[in-house]
Amino acid sequence: MVSFHRVIDFFEKHDMDWLDFYKIHDKFFDIIFLRDADLRTVWTNKENYFLDEYDTTEEKFYNQPCYKALFNLNGPINNCPVYRSKQTGKLESAEVKLPNGNIKLARSYPLKNDNKIYGFIQICINITEKRNIKKSLNYKNKKLKKIQVQG
Repeated sequence: MVSFHRVIDFFEKHDMDWLDFYKIHDKFFDIIFLRDADLRTVWTNKENYFLDEYDTTEEKFYNQPCYKALFNLNGPINNCPVYRSKQTGKLESAEVKLPNGNIKLARSYPLKNDNKIYGFIQICINITEKRNIKKSLNYKNKKLKKIQVQG
């Protein structure tokens, strides 16, 4: 496990500050969350994306569980890897379809101290385009097989 002190030492050794860190992680295509044990967002590398994309405020985003802040639900979304990770205490992964139609591959890593979960790292990758291409290829393959059978 990487300790926070090693991160600070690395930054100091290379004469970097936290703004440099933010510039680096903001370039990631992946969305990274730090969530507490109650599924509230503590930090994300894409805050502005969520505040713009979803009908939420900064106060809701950080003070309510993610399912309430982002989707206005009273409980976790179906197949939520963070919620499952909270239940199992293990890495969980799932494809999650968002209300806007995007599909994310979401992974949740529980953070533990003395076997007690105190939070989660969640990483989300947008796989919408990949799924659409796969769907289109499957459709074209079925159509081609139908033509081959008829011919």
